[in-house]
Parts: sequence; C-alpha cells; structure tokens
Amino acid sequence: MDEKLPSSTLNIQPFEGWSIYPAGFVDETFVDGESYNERLKQLSSKLFCKDPDDLNVEIVDVYGTGEYEHTVSNEVFVSGLALDNHLVQKEIPSTRIISITQKNTQFPLDITEEMMRKILTFHRVSPDFLEYLFCYREKALPSDEGQGNATITTSSSGAYDVGYLLRYPEQNGRVYSQRWSIRRTGVYHHYDPNTKSSVFIFLHPVRGARTQARIKELCSSPKSLKSTQAHPLRLHLLLLSSYIDNWRWYLRDYGYELMGKEERALTIDIQDPDDYTLSFEALLSLRHFEAEVTPITLMLTATLPTLHSLESLNETLLSVRAVNKEDYTQVCGRLTIHVSRVKGYMISVAGLQRRTRSAIKLLADALDLKNQGTSAKINERILALTKETVDDSATVRVVTLVTLIYLPASFVATVLGMNLFSFGQPLQDGKGAHFTVSKQFWIYIALSIPLTAFTVGYWLLMSHWQKVRRMKRRDVTQELVVRNSS
Repeated sequence: MDEKLPSSTLNIQPFEGWSIYPAGFVDETFVDGESYNERLKQLSSKLFCKDPDDLNVEIVDVYGTGEYEHTVSNEVFVSGLALDNHLVQKEIPSTRIISITQKNTQFPLDITEEMMRKILTFHRVSPDFLEYLFCYREKALPSDEGQGNATITTSSSGAYDVGYLLRYPEQNGRVYSQRWSIRRTGVYHHYDPNTKSSVFIFLHPVRGARTQARIKELCSSPKSLKSTQAHPLRLHLLLLSSYIDNWRWYLRDYGYELMGKEERALTIDIQDPDDYTLSFEALLSLRHFEAEVTPITLMLTATLPTLHSLESLNETLLSVRAVNKEDYTQVCGRLTIHVSRVKGYMISVAGLQRRTRSAIKLLADALDLKNQGTSAKINERILALTKETVDDSATVRVVTLVTLIYLPASFVATVLGMNLFSFGQPLQDGKGAHFTVSKQFWIYIALSIPLTAFTVGYWLLMSHWQKVRRMKRRDVTQELVVRNSS
C-alpha cells in the first residue's frame, strides 16, 4: 500500500483552506494539489448544483462502538447552511455515512461546489477520491469505462483510505425498450483501526438508490449495525451485494436479444429482394449489438481489481488485528464469491461476443456471395453488350469505309453538276437526240480520284496514329506500375 501524509478521522477543524482543496494540506511532491483545485473549478458547472438551498445530502451518524449501545442519527440536508452547522458539531460519531445523490445520471450531484469542498476538507479526504468524482461531470463516456479501480492508501498513524467507482446495470422502470441503465456509485472510506472509526462517502446515481435504502435499514437494526461495525468492509459488501448480481439478469436479457437477432439472420432468404434489404438491417443490428456488449467487458474487468484490493485489505486488517478471525473469514468468503461471479459474467460476455461475431460473419458472407453472384450476372451482361457493340462497330466501320470511297466522287459530281454533260441535243438532220460529254470531263476524273485517295489515306493515317498513342500510354502505365512495385 502507498504511504501518504498523516490524516485524522473526523478531526474537527475550521474549514480553513476549503476553497483551494486539495492544495494546502497534501504533500505537493506526491499530489499536484493546485492542478486538482483548478480542475474542480473547471468542472464545477457539470459536477455540482448551483443553488445552496437545493441540496440532497443524507448523513447517518452512529455513536458508540463494539459492545456499547449505539445511537443513530439520520438527517437529510437540503440547505448548505444546515449541512455546514452539522459538520462542525462537537460530538464525534464513530461512523459517519455521507450519501450524495443525483436526480439521475444526466444531472449534476445534489451538492454545491462549496459544500463538497468543505466536506472533503473537513474529513481530510484523500485527493485520489477526486478521480472518481470527476467521472460524474457528465454522461458516462467510452473513455471512462475502464476507470474506477480501487486505490488503497495508508497513513503513518495506521489509518486506511479506500476509494473506487463501481459500475453496474440497474433496471430503470421502462417496460418496452432499454429496461436497463448502466449506473455508477463512487465510494470513499476512511478507517482508523486505532479508534475503530469510519467515514464513508457514497456518490449515488439516483435519489433513493438501493444502497442508500439498505444503509437506512441496516442502521435501524442493532444487530446488523453491530456486525457492520465489527468489520469495516461489511458496508462495502452491502454495496457489492446490491448491484453485482444485476449483471446476471442484464446479460440474460442480452442473451434473449441475441437469440432473436440470430434467428432473424438465419431465416433471411437473400435471393428474395425484400429479404435482401432486410439482411442489411439485420447486419447493422448485430453490429450495434456488438458495440453495446463490448463495454461490459471493460466494466467487469475494472471491477475485478477492486474486489482483489478489498481482499488484500481484509488480509491486512487481520494481520494488524483490526478484525477477528471469524469476521475476516466471513468477509473473505463473500469477496471470493463476488470474484467468482464477476469472472463468470466475464466468460458469459465473451460467449455473447463470440456468437455475435459468428452471426455477423455468417450474414456478411451470405451477402458477399449474393453480391458476387449479382456481379457475375452483371459482368455476363456487360460482356454480351460488348460483343454486340463490337459487331455493330464492325458494321459501322464497313459503312464508313464505303461512304469514304463514294463520298469524294459524289461531292465532285455534285459540284460539277450538269455542266459536263448534255442530254437531249437534236442531231444535225433534226431527227432524234444525242448525249454529249463535255471536253472538260477529265477534270472530274482528275479531282475525284486523288481526293478519294487522300481521304482514305488520311483516315488510315489517323487510325494508325491513334493506335500508336494508345500503345505508348499503355507502355508508360506499365512502367509506372513496375516502378511502384519495386
């Protein structure tokens, strides 16, 4: 365990320095107190409420330890002034449990920045707890899902500080969709084995949280209260038992959901155009399901080290004789059960992920085969069209060539017109008629034949030139491909 500056449990001091907490009472070589102070200021609007008369802070104070008679005080503070006065009362409880709530996970904590700083300053709360407090700045982010592992520190006086963030699923009261919400509870615990005194701070995600209600029930039972004070980790077990088993039912609902998605994916006929469209929707649904399941592994993975840290602390408490063997054994047994269950839930999540990936692969492969078949049909059709185009091109080429041969002569004939020929001229005896060819007919021959030759030659020349250009471009492209590959 890490060493830190000495701290005292419920050491009644003025709130001097509360406005710059934790700067001023931590060893700056270990903790950058000024950085934490500035971060609290920056996140104040997201972390804390603004109205000092709109608080919801419950404090349970237990007086008396061991075999002595216990007196319990339970008050809910909605005013900053009343909470301020309660903190500085002279009588020191042996156990203090502070519950700070949210209206829901979308809202800030039901406490002002000033009162939170005063509570943390008054109880000399380790600044390590701020790392969990900062997670309440807004709706949980993907980057926070793996955070929250327990930190346990010990002071030179032998006191212990425990902090962690527990994430878990909880039913939200909805009936038809999204019946579960992922919630978080922040925990701080200072325990002094010399005086057998404890200070707990719980950051609850909703008002009237399950743990908060169970703490009230526990404090109303003298027998339960006595057993809880006999071992400081029993209240942690109360928190764990309130929420960890929710994972089983949460994963069970996911299992049913996955079965429905698998059945839908396996019964789709991709040859049917309507089902082919549905197959894309099913694939997207499975990928969305996979994205929802992935963070569960991170949250369970973060929970496991917390349980191991509590097991280690339980061993330490036994070694320093802060608890007896019987209480140690009971707590050890329950922690072992929680560890075993969390590992089982992690195996269940891994199974869900494998089955989801298998369904995604099966559906994706079917869609790929369908697309490949469609592409093959399209290619066949394109090939047929290409052949028809080639045939048409050959016909057009012939027609073009014939046109090129006859066009010059037609052009010359049109130009010369009837000026070269004479039809219907009467003979000298006045009988009949004769056809007369002009003496300049040679001009027609002299122009049309060279022009025809020139036209055909020009066409052949242009065709050859275009062919050469295509071959050069192909050679350049091949050379670039060879260069890039080398």
